[in-house]
Amino acid sequence: MPGPTLDSVTPANPDDLVQALADVLCSSGKARNHQTGQIMARIDASRLAEHLERVRFATMKKPSIGGCAPATGR
Repeated sequence: MPGPTLDSVTPANPDDLVQALADVLCSSGKARNHQTGQIMARIDASRLAEHLERVRFATMKKPSIGGCAPATGR
């Protein structure tokens, strides 16, 4: 199956980028860390995203796969 073409990707939402970076920074492969670790990861992720924007990195997002309803917090 071919990958996404340049026409099918769109700029990533900065908030989505920060959340993705924070998830990686906070994850240790096990259960989530304490709340303070999550807060620090969010701060670090925000600074990383700001730096990437400042040095003119373009973060792109693939189109959604579709077919399933998004998960709810229930």
